[in-house]
Amino acid sequence: MWRISGAVDGNVIRVLCRLRAIGADSTSPAVTEALCLANMLVDPERPGDFNQALMELGARVCTPKGPREPWDNELGVQNFPRKPVKKPPRVERTLTCVVVQSGDRGENEYLLTQRPNKGLLAGMWEFPSLLLEGDNSEMKQKGALCAEVSRMLGVQFKKSLLLYVGELMGCQMHHRLKGHRN
Repeated sequence: MWRISGAVDGNVIRVLCRLRAIGADSTSPAVTEALCLANMLVDPERPGDFNQALMELGARVCTPKGPREPWDNELGVQNFPRKPVKKPPRVERTLTCVVVQSGDRGENEYLLTQRPNKGLLAGMWEFPSLLLEGDNSEMKQKGALCAEVSRMLGVQFKKSLLLYVGELMGCQMHHRLKGHRN
């Protein structure tokens, strides 16, 4: 039931990579193999204390910036492990339509649509929007957005009702959103 194993978090990875002078990217097989070292080093009598101490060492002494390790700085291990190269966020342009109508009691009601159950922001609610595709003209894409809103409402929604009100910039995890509100 109980299994003695070393804890592995970002701090522990940093300590072990610096201890073993592994300068590879932290997602590389060399680093993964070094993580087995955590299991070999753990004190079987007090695994919790050992793991906590190793995590604290990484958090307080072997910090990512301004490390105070007790070993020779000429080894250059303060830079270990290297961070993986991040992909630049992709930029997406969307047309977003905010449809407002007056409710029974005079309050504003907004048309929302639910995102698919898989993928980015799965199941979340949003204003109707359309991803702007490369070569299509904005007018053509506004027509497609009107067709989608018309389908959702069950009534004809005219392009003339769309009004350009500005541009939004947002960054969402691994890609940038650039929305046009209509």
